[in-house]
This record gives sequence, structure tokens and C-alpha cells, in this order.
Amino acid sequence: PKLLWLRHFSAGIFAGGTSRTCTAPIDRLRTFFQVYGLDASGQMTIRTTLSSMVKEGGIKSLWRGNLMNVIKVSPETGIRLMSYETFKRLVGQTQTHEINVFEKFLCGSAAGFTASALIYPMKTIKTRLTIRKTNQYQSIVDCIMKIYRGEGLRAFYKGLLPSALAIIPASGIDLALYETLKRRIEAYQGYTTNPMINNLEKMFVNDQ
Repeated sequence: PKLLWLRHFSAGIFAGGTSRTCTAPIDRLRTFFQVYGLDASGQMTIRTTLSSMVKEGGIKSLWRGNLMNVIKVSPETGIRLMSYETFKRLVGQTQTHEINVFEKFLCGSAAGFTASALIYPMKTIKTRLTIRKTNQYQSIVDCIMKIYRGEGLRAFYKGLLPSALAIIPASGIDLALYETLKRRIEAYQGYTTNPMINNLEKMFVNDQ
């Protein structure tokens, strides 16, 4: 269908933005522990950390950095889904031919790397904004300029390689498993949005 890539991209943007906004306090708490770890007394807990965040910046501080998070995750999710569908077509998927699970894994891995590499500078900015102290950065632009002036352009890509090494297999498994299980459920219920279900997925269904 025409503009199918735009539908996948738009759906990914909406899903990514909504999910990140709903889980923003949890994400900030996770980032806080990753950066600061336990305090000297070893008494830092989820409860005391949340209390400290609220005391320092109010309830809204739990969503600190969320705008940048949404700006990062929304296009990242959109690019990943759009790239996945594009790569599937490149390796031979059509309306009458379903690629196998391994090919889906490769397409998902490539899509995950593509999205991660394009969006990674936003991840760096998001992390800085999430753990910042009150008034440390006046805006997203201020954060970008301070990082660039103080640390240079390479600072925006710091940690890209280990991040990519984790994302590549995770994205491949995620998308391949999701689509395989989706096809399996559709076939088990007696219908499918695709006229072809590959042999491996048929085998999964027949095992039931």
C-alpha cells in the first residue's frame, strides 16, 4: 500500500511517546540509580530516592527530562518499525511470501541499529536532562550547547558501541518473536492478515 512506511512511522511515534510519558518516573529513578548508585551509607532506596527527588523539585521533577525522552523515543520507535518493514521487503517479503524467522531477526537487528545510530545523540541529551539538578540547564538547547562547548561533538556519541551491541540482538529478537507469535495466534484462531504463513510458524501452530 502507498505510504505504508508513513503509517508504521506514525504509529511508532505515538506508541513511543505515550509509553515513555507514562513510565517517565520509573525511567528517571532507574537512570538516577545507574548514575549515582548507593550513597556512602548504603541506605539509598527507591522510597528515599523518590522522596529526595520530590523534595528537591516537586512532583513534576519525576517527569524531568521527559520531553527530551519523548523527542528521542518517539522517532526512534517510528524509525525502527519503518526500517523493519523496509528491510523485510528488501529481503523478499511480499503479500504472498512470508520471510522466515531468521530473516525477520536479521531485519529487526538492522532496524534496531539504524534507529539507535540515528537517535543516539538524543539519548545522551536525555540522560543529562534526566539527572540534572534544578537550573543546571535552562532548556534542551542550553543543554546541547553546554555539552558541545565543554566536551565536544564526540560526547554526544559516547557509549554508542556498547549500546549498539546490546540493541542489535535485542531488537532482532523483539521484532521477530513478536511477529512470529502474532502469526501463530492468528493462524490458531483461524484467520490471518497475510495469505501466507511460513512453514516454521505452521509447525508452531500444529504443535498445539
